[in-house]
Amino acid sequence: MQAGGGSATGYRRRLLHIHRMMLLVRTLCKPRFSAEEGCRAASNELMSLHVSKETRRGAPMAPEVLERLRLIQTAHDRLPRPPQVGRRLGLSTPPTTR
Repeated sequence: MQAGGGSATGYRRRLLHIHRMMLLVRTLCKPRFSAEEGCRAASNELMSLHVSKETRRGAPMAPEVLERLRLIQTAHDRLPRPPQVGRRLGLSTPPTTR
């Protein structure tokens, strides 16, 4: 059984930055993990650009959407920021597929 969690890590007029985690329930975790926290099974970080249907280009979100994001961000700012958020992605060796 799994539980998911996520946080809004930031937003701008055209951009939304989200971090999500999938946690295993404590009965599936190895003993070294805290029973209260569970253990992370997976995580992903998303950067979404709002695009206008009319222009097919990046465009500001509607004011009511920005207000809702502001409220969400205010609530999420009280939570601890996951340490892996914002890490640079890269491959240590070149990919072998073409």
